[in-house]
Amino acid sequence: MEYSNDQLKELIEDAEYLLDEAEALGYVINSVPVYDKPPGSESVFEMLAIIDHAQKKFYRQAIEQIYKRPGSTIRLEDFRKTFTVDEDEKNASKLLIHIGKNRSAIITFLKKMPLKDMLIQGTLNGKDRSIASLVEEMVEFERVQLKRVAERILSIDTGRSSKE
Repeated sequence: MEYSNDQLKELIEDAEYLLDEAEALGYVINSVPVYDKPPGSESVFEMLAIIDHAQKKFYRQAIEQIYKRPGSTIRLEDFRKTFTVDEDEKNASKLLIHIGKNRSAIITFLKKMPLKDMLIQGTLNGKDRSIASLVEEMVEFERVQLKRVAERILSIDTGRSSKE
């Protein structure tokens, strides 16, 4: 896909949005049962933890490797397959801090590179990918996850309201 300079700037702004969302979630995260796991679904904690895992173990690595070695071939396991929840690390407030710190690192990296370098490509898991396409995919994945988190929190609040 071709990207204009405005679209590239917008991608970075979209990636920054996660920082705002993590901060906003910090205000409600301790008032909902984030570890409860409805049948056939993930807990709110798991929905958030996979965002952090994806940005740390997949997207950030792919973006940095493509930038450092344009045209290279990179193999990274799908973050959905490597994701597990560490029972010892189940702390929602800490997780939101980690999400923010990891996202800040990605944003800083992106902002330091010339905008045109977001078009640098490499081959990731057999597919030609640009840094911009990876950022776009990352942002889209997070939007879906955050929408699911919001829906779950709303359903918990609705359930509480109907019991009162």
